[in-house]
Amino acid sequence: MLAETTSRQHFGKTAMLESIKSGNSRMVPFHSTMNSETDRVVAAVEASFRRQLRIAFDSFWRSHMRNRVLTFAGALVAVILATVYGTVLLNQWNAPFYNALERRDLTAFIDELQRFALIAGGLLVLNVVQSWLNHMTSLCMREGLSRDVVDQWLTGARAYRLSLFSTLGVNPDQRLHEDARKLAEMTTSLSIGLFNATILLMAVCGWKILKSATG
Repeated sequence: MLAETTSRQHFGKTAMLESIKSGNSRMVPFHSTMNSETDRVVAAVEASFRRQLRIAFDSFWRSHMRNRVLTFAGALVAVILATVYGTVLLNQWNAPFYNALERRDLTAFIDELQRFALIAGGLLVLNVVQSWLNHMTSLCMREGLSRDVVDQWLTGARAYRLSLFSTLGVNPDQRLHEDARKLAEMTTSLSIGLFNATILLMAVCGWKILKSATG
């Protein structure tokens, strides 16, 4: 029995060596296997993320709050563009104001103060309006999301059946409401902040380039 086992092992080693020498080995390197596994995981995550985005967009488009959210979003875009324009005007105001101080020109100094009051007052009003629109957009998104999620949970007595299994399932509407609030507020804040920063950066860079080209 021992001799037969030894002969089989010897035959297996001999066959492996001959296969390697002849270049017919089908052994797959370990790092190649790991790379293929990583690629599959990344592809699955990307597909899941795209699927979640598609589900979120479809849910928003079917929501009855869609028109209100789009109206507030359009108003926010207009207010942000006006705020960026006011910021550019404020940057242009700096040079004439300090020139008036340097020349000790009282008339020009008062004129620049009046111009600053108009620009600053307009920016203040725009900031207040933008803050109100931010909260209203977040509130509308929160209301639509809460109603959609709660309606789904109420079907099939899911909330009741969940409460029978564990105390964690008691009052799920409160947890759903809190999750909807966080999602709506974070989405609104990040989206508006990104758009505002992008438009402001483009406006300032464009103004600098135009000023250097004409100056």
